[in-house]
Amino acid sequence: MHKKVLVTGAAGYIGKAVCSVFAADGWQLGAIDLLDSPNICIAEEKCDLSEPLGTKQSVDAIAQKLGGIDSIVCCAGQMMSNDGAIGVVTSEIFQKTLTSNVLGTFNAINAVLPYLRNSDYPSITVVGSLVASFGSASSELAYTTSKGAVEAMVKEMAVSLAHGGIRVNCVSPGPLAGGLFPTYPDSIGEKYRLNRIPLGSRGTSDDAAYACLYLASRQASYITGAVLKVDGGASAAFLARNPEEE
Repeated sequence: MHKKVLVTGAAGYIGKAVCSVFAADGWQLGAIDLLDSPNICIAEEKCDLSEPLGTKQSVDAIAQKLGGIDSIVCCAGQMMSNDGAIGVVTSEIFQKTLTSNVLGTFNAINAVLPYLRNSDYPSITVVGSLVASFGSASSELAYTTSKGAVEAMVKEMAVSLAHGGIRVNCVSPGPLAGGLFPTYPDSIGEKYRLNRIPLGSRGTSDDAAYACLYLASRQASYITGAVLKVDGGASAAFLARNPEEE
């Protein structure tokens, strides 16, 4: 029997990669996004996840078409272009960001929960961000706060849902090539960023997607409440590496 996964934010940078690697592993895909999702998805709904009723209707429609849902991977979220430091970012932008990244994640998981409880091997994986643990040097207060809230929500849900066998984990990517944070290959700033990553390069969307696939797999059956950092070792490094010493 095919495993069935619901991917939110399926049209996004990481969401597309998640759909691709799960499909290659034999999963049947359901997708939610405001934009067109990848063609490999069997069931697709366009939905604003900040609206609980619309979210429930979309999840129900996908579950009916797939014949259930075994796993959800929450990739939906956004970083507003006019985010900034305290004293700069407005309360409106702060609220919009938390509504999208935190409330949207909550609504999606809340809607899929009845289907996970009927699954033989249920799991929830949420895509967070390294900034939840360390803050952002470029001052995105609303985005950073939202990702910190998501990590806390994952840990709380992992404890409360464990008795039902539902595992809940978080994938926390560092800066990814082509992701939300821009790449400037020839700039001094980019070289500085890369020097702070022990592996010496940015990751890719596939790196994050394969981490999600692992956490949804039976090989991760004893893992819940975890935050898996996909950051090239950046979170383990206190000082920047010196390329001249290599």
